[in-house]
Amino acid sequence: MRIRNLFISALVLLAMGAGTVLAVPVELYLVKFIPGTDVYRLAGSQKWPVYHISGQQALMGLPLSGSGHQEVQGSSLAYRGLSEDLRWVHLKRNNQPPVIKAVYSGKDMLLAETGSLTAAGIKSGSSYVVRPFRVQPIIIPTSAVVRNNSLTLDTAVAALAGLIDTAHVRATIDTFQAFNTRSIMASNHDSVAKWIQTKFLGMGIADVKIDSFTDAGLNADMDSVIWMKNVVATIPGTKDTSTVYVIGGHYDSSVWPYNPWAPGADDNASGTTAAMEAAEVLAANPPATTIKFVAFDGEEWGLYGCEYFAEQALSQGMNIATMLNFDMIGNLGNQSLFNCYSYDGSEIYAGLSGQCAQWYGRTADTNLVPFYVNDNSSGSDSWSFFARGYPVAYSEEYLFSPNWHLISDSTTYMNMRYCTSIIRAGMGLLGTLANYPQKVRGLAVKDVGNGTQLYVNWQPNQASNVTGYKLYWGKASGSYIDSMPVAGTSDTIGGLNSDSLYYIGVIAMDDENRESPLISEITGTPKSLPLAPSGLAAVPVDSGIRLNWKSNLELDMEGYNVYRRIDNGTFDSLTHTADTFLLEKPLSGASRYYYKIQAQDAGGNTSLLSDSVYSRPITRDQGILLVDETNNWISGSFPRDAQQDSFYNYILNGYKYEPYEYGISLQKPILADLGPYSTVAWFSDDYVTLLASGAVNDMKSYLDAGGKLWLAGWKPCSDVQNSTTYPFTFVPGSILYDYFGLANAELSAATDSFIVARGSRGYPDIAIDTLKYPLTIWGRVLRYVEALTPAGAGDTIYTVDLKNDSSPFEGRACAVRDSGKTVFFGFPLYFMDREQVKAAAQQVMLEFGEEPLGVAGKPENLERITDFRLFQNSPNPFKNQTSISYQLPKSGMVKLNIYNIAGQLVKTLVSGEQAAGSYAVKWDRLDSKNRQVSAGVYIYHLSTDGKTQSRKMIVLK
Repeated sequence: MRIRNLFISALVLLAMGAGTVLAVPVELYLVKFIPGTDVYRLAGSQKWPVYHISGQQALMGLPLSGSGHQEVQGSSLAYRGLSEDLRWVHLKRNNQPPVIKAVYSGKDMLLAETGSLTAAGIKSGSSYVVRPFRVQPIIIPTSAVVRNNSLTLDTAVAALAGLIDTAHVRATIDTFQAFNTRSIMASNHDSVAKWIQTKFLGMGIADVKIDSFTDAGLNADMDSVIWMKNVVATIPGTKDTSTVYVIGGHYDSSVWPYNPWAPGADDNASGTTAAMEAAEVLAANPPATTIKFVAFDGEEWGLYGCEYFAEQALSQGMNIATMLNFDMIGNLGNQSLFNCYSYDGSEIYAGLSGQCAQWYGRTADTNLVPFYVNDNSSGSDSWSFFARGYPVAYSEEYLFSPNWHLISDSTTYMNMRYCTSIIRAGMGLLGTLANYPQKVRGLAVKDVGNGTQLYVNWQPNQASNVTGYKLYWGKASGSYIDSMPVAGTSDTIGGLNSDSLYYIGVIAMDDENRESPLISEITGTPKSLPLAPSGLAAVPVDSGIRLNWKSNLELDMEGYNVYRRIDNGTFDSLTHTADTFLLEKPLSGASRYYYKIQAQDAGGNTSLLSDSVYSRPITRDQGILLVDETNNWISGSFPRDAQQDSFYNYILNGYKYEPYEYGISLQKPILADLGPYSTVAWFSDDYVTLLASGAVNDMKSYLDAGGKLWLAGWKPCSDVQNSTTYPFTFVPGSILYDYFGLANAELSAATDSFIVARGSRGYPDIAIDTLKYPLTIWGRVLRYVEALTPAGAGDTIYTVDLKNDSSPFEGRACAVRDSGKTVFFGFPLYFMDREQVKAAAQQVMLEFGEEPLGVAGKPENLERITDFRLFQNSPNPFKNQTSISYQLPKSGMVKLNIYNIAGQLVKTLVSGEQAAGSYAVKWDRLDSKNRQVSAGVYIYHLSTDGKTQSRKMIVLK
């Protein structure tokens, strides 16, 4: 297969050199990939011959079934024959595919045999563009690019964009319109090209050419020789002449069938004007990098002008950094939105185009907002560049003109301020790309072989003002954890994790401290060390802590090194073992014990350390653990965290206790947290969070080990059951029946006004604190109290006293105890009289018989969180809402942003100072403008104190 492909490539080069088309034998395969695959990037990394990509499928020159790539879902032979017998059919706007047998069908184009097209009478015209099949595949770079997020609005670029004037735009389009038609068949066609050339020359541009060409296929269809003319104006770069930017639009116009009256104001005098306006600005302000301003010809008849230019550029080795295409940008029905096409592999360029539109695209009262279209649109000039591997940025009006290809396509039906805004946005993009350091090329990475280092090198930037480079690396695309400046074009990255995939990016910097807007990125994995062990777990038991982990299956494994850290100390080597089990007997239940392990092979090589796990033995000698599950409100009439902490501190004053904040699921107390304490007081004085259900098994294990548990809250049964549907019936086997002695729970109605919990069995009455009632409309009472039915050893200790005595809930049990092991309050504590709650707390502790009153001193509150971590969102994938959790080892400025796959900011969820701790933030799928985002892959990025982490999440349809 490889020999045949090389032979084909040689034939193609001979054909290009001779200016003729040879009949080359080809085999084409339809390859399908699993959902979510970045087909473009994968194909580039593997150097696969790709002819077209459409979603999760591609037309390729290789059969990939059985290739070992997990992303491949399957492949089938699409065509075997001569290349000259194939034609691409590009669908023009809003047209349906022709009803013919196709070799391959993409989103907006299909490939068919020439004979079937001829039989169906299909050729280039108002509905389709028919082009020969190019034997040379799409050139896909092996390295990707990501957005450099340090790029900000540049006042110098804004000044350039501000030079685009609405009146001048109108005058240029008026002149185009005055030709009446600019069709390749019109008698005035030559005069249009010469006028464009004269305009470019009048700007002071010295290099302006009319590039004439013809096409044998078109001539055969027309029965005459048609000469087409691209007009190309070139401004050489002041710092870099090796890199080229192309900006253009087609100037020919058409009304189908051929009509000599085709003013074509919107289609596409507007796009050509964009290139000419940018040329006039930059002629007076020469760019650092070479720019070619092109008025393309023959687009309406089959993309002839762009095909000719792009093929010539490819054959000459022209280094086109980006092609900026403008096609129909002025329809009267538009105001702010414009279509920003996101081609495969050019998503970042589309994102940068959209950002520049927002920075530089305002004209008078017209703001500009990008609407990203994920489509490799084949109906305009950008396609020919994309098909040859060049990045493209394509701008188009959002509401499509109803005057398209009609004699009414005139300035009467154009919004010139809107058109000017899009041109200013393009000027902002071009001014940024051409004046900032160019993206790094030739990026390559090599594994050093020691498991911790990668060697990275790249080609030197050709600009005379480039002073150096910056090298980034991290474990997610575009999210880098480290960086370093580099004077040369290579360096070695060290301190890496063996067998971990790293994303490595490089930018150039110039003498004005400007950075490349685009980061060139490649991946690499350092290898050689044994694989790190997995599945490490530390289980507290009465005799200590039991460590378990999964066996490392490498053949030359010798054993494992176990390391231990006590509290905030350092990790010390504990033991070496060949087993995957170890019973550790710690010194104290008050201390926290952290463990890590690493594998060691027969040669003495050791793996990376595993993540640490935490545990403490079950000793039940450390007093009370106060689990604060109450929601920390920050608005409304509900209490703030400091108020709650003060209240809980008051009612447990005199006891040895330690607070434990449980505000999100990741903070869930486990058996290792509960085990050292003789008593757990678990308070959830809100009806918002339902977190207790996640710790039910740990509660059971704690009680089985002899612990005592007091659970109180607002709707606590709902909290434990993780359900808000009352009434509840509890059966043997459930924690509420077996451990808390409850058979049933109901919820008082919205009309019931709870004022006092009447105590019995030695418990004092507890009344509502009328200064702390939750809501004004409730009138100094509490609502939604649980009415409980005891079961088994359950014993009522509090009953409901309502303001409305006639309620069926009046006199029902609202708190139950179970044989000195548990106490359950079905009402919240914070809103009750604190002196009476304090007395009730003392009664609970007296009944438990574990906690002496008046103990001085409390255990040191040690910080548990030691690592900066961003966790995977849950659920993932999701349709409507997901939760993103993270933890901070210390306080600092925190930002949590969501980006789309093109690197564009979708929404900022967190921005501000946060204390050390664990957090959870919900995202409801809305962007910063409160619009629901489309289905796809998104990236969430957390940064604080110089550290960053990113993860991917999937939004479903």
